[in-house]
Amino acid sequence: MRAKAEWLAQRILIIDTHIDLPYRLNEKSEEIIVRTQTGDFDYPRAKQGGLKAPFMSIYVPASTEQNGGAKVLAEHLIQMVDSIIAAHPDKFAAAHSVADI
Repeated sequence: MRAKAEWLAQRILIIDTHIDLPYRLNEKSEEIIVRTQTGDFDYPRAKQGGLKAPFMSIYVPASTEQNGGAKVLAEHLIQMVDSIIAAHPDKFAAAHSVADI
């Protein structure tokens, strides 16, 4: 049964629409193209599990709105995602439409 599940995972489109990676990396920098000991996402585990389209969420704590830092933090997290894509274009890409997936 496990072998069939692994076989299917590599052949179907698996999408995760909420990866909190940017905020996690903002708190503690890690290299996600290698297997990490913390967090729920890194490239090797995503690839092994058949994840084809991880959507990086831009989580901003409500407390940052009170001090006016929400927009700055959100822009920083978006830039972080763009930097990951630029540094590893063989592993990550931005999708701006359904056709891009």
